[in-house]
Amino acid sequence: MNSQSAPPMDKKKKIIIGCAIGLGLVILGWIGYTALFSGPSETPVKTLTLGKGDLQRTVSADGQVISTFTEQISNTSNIPVWSVDVSVGNYVNKGDRLCRLYNKEADEWQNVNSTASGTITAVNAVNGAPANGVLFTIQNTGDLQVNMKIKESDIDKVASGMKVNIKTDATGNRVYTGTVGRIAPTASNMAGGNAAVQGNNNTGGTTSTKAEFEAIVPIDSPADGLYIGMKTKQEVVVEERPGVFNVPFDAVAKDEKGNTQVFVVNTDEKGKMTVEAIPVSLGIQTDFAVEIAGEKLKEGMTLVSNPSGLTPGQAVVLENESNAAPKEGASQNAPA
Repeated sequence: MNSQSAPPMDKKKKIIIGCAIGLGLVILGWIGYTALFSGPSETPVKTLTLGKGDLQRTVSADGQVISTFTEQISNTSNIPVWSVDVSVGNYVNKGDRLCRLYNKEADEWQNVNSTASGTITAVNAVNGAPANGVLFTIQNTGDLQVNMKIKESDIDKVASGMKVNIKTDATGNRVYTGTVGRIAPTASNMAGGNAAVQGNNNTGGTTSTKAEFEAIVPIDSPADGLYIGMKTKQEVVVEERPGVFNVPFDAVAKDEKGNTQVFVVNTDEKGKMTVEAIPVSLGIQTDFAVEIAGEKLKEGMTLVSNPSGLTPGQAVVLENESNAAPKEGASQNAPA
């Protein structure tokens, strides 16, 4: 019996299939070799340099510049005003005549005199009009303070003796300093009402005005540029921590147990960068930063500013430097 040999085409197919399998094995081997010896991929990260600074937690409040001394000169005789001797801005001494009243029926003159020294800041007396009420207001324009309005939600945080930073629109970035003085024991609204919760048409209802508490803030720094009646913005320093480690909120991560930590970037002798988790506790918090404390923290450390998703020991590279050589003289501690 004669044996039949395989067609030439079948041999070619076998050769092609064998070559394909061999090439695939070579490729798989190269991939495995690369994965084994090239090490883990490097994650780009941004960094910051750990340093110490002063942190302040503040409460915001509105206010108005007022005088430390105000005297109102009143007369309720209903005798017509004959002449007014002063105007707003005039300085008067105690005993100076401010206006004259004339009772035509009795043919009698009456003087209204100043009961204190100071600057005339309001004149309500009008020639020919009967004297009935406050005719003049005298204030000390050289000794100013702020009448501050504290929100009901913040009143438990503010206490007498706390530092206050004061600014106005008119004086721009200039900061005046003061100290919280007397705080009113009862609330008032911004319009200056005597009670924060007032009856509505005597029906027992309440107004929608939120309660606010007035506090007097004597100004410690020179008050030049401030004038009675100016609107002010205050920042009351309710907590202060000088010279503490602090970082942005995003630089703090949590481990699987919920403990807070930061990641420091370590560089070995070959220049390879990996991250190490350092446990920290949190302290005072501001709108932009948080105090951190930990035994391993050192000033000048390079911390990851965006550690979300990182694990201890993970290889990293400074962002924007994965495909570029470090610039000569560049510091690894500078923010990336």
